[in-house]
Amino acid sequence: MLDDHDLRILRVIQRDADININDLAEQVNLSRTPCWRRLKKLEEQGVIQKKVAILDHKKLGFSVHAYVQVSIKDHELPALSRFLTFVEDCPLVMECN
Repeated sequence: MLDDHDLRILRVIQRDADININDLAEQVNLSRTPCWRRLKKLEEQGVIQKKVAILDHKKLGFSVHAYVQVSIKDHELPALSRFLTFVEDCPLVMECN
């Protein structure tokens, strides 16, 4: 069960996952050590799965976003596995639903 402090920590790190622990603690009204413990607990429990960098696609030269629907003829596990591997390994794929 998440309490108000946990929810505040999550809100702050969603805006800036790179925030240092002192600034985070100040923003969520906790001292440094309890804030650090809560953050680690949220990570260990899997509430925080990973921290990522959000890239500026325009500065990288990608000016188009495309939403693509894919149909697969072969629904057997090996074919699906190859497709998932392709999607996971392709740096141009940002999201797959």
